Amino acid sequence: MKTLAYIVLGLSTAAVMFTGSYLAHLGDRSGVGTSAVVFEPADETELGRQLDCERRIVLSRLAAKLDIARAVIQRRLSLLEAAYQMRELVINDSRSLRWIREMFRGCTDEEVFCRHLIAMVQSELLLEPPTAAAEVARLEAELKEHLRRGTLHFPNDSPGPILFQVY
Repeated sequence: MKTLAYIVLGLSTAAVMFTGSYLAHLGDRSGVGTSAVVFEPADETELGRQLDCERRIVLSRLAAKLDIARAVIQRRLSLLEAAYQMRELVINDSRSLRWIREMFRGCTDEEVFCRHLIAMVQSELLLEPPTAAAEVARLEAELKEHLRRGTLHFPNDSPGPILFQVY
């Protein structure tokens, strides 16, 4: 439910940004008064391109996250495998990483992405409360077991040390 609220907040923010740029473009014709932001036509076009590019990235990432959540629901991926894939989707996006880590403050990255995945599963099953409750309980139990055993680790995907000899 929390994830859905964040998605709605993000989309609302985008709508406000688009509305603001449109009203700034209209200027005196909007009936709102003169905008403090002045867009040159070239700047407006570039801003539109940037916003459209970011929108496509966010929507494709959301679609990929929902596909991963569906794979977990269908038991094609384990919690840890899916959480690793979720992390790989955002690993190069510092804003997304910061936002997700803030949402689950105090957790390791593995736990952060497991909890993010559980939230996505819950969001995917929003219209099926009994199924959502059962899936969330199953995934929470799997997470708890990993934490208890100390096995909550992603594969080590960093390259080993580079060894060379200096002459």
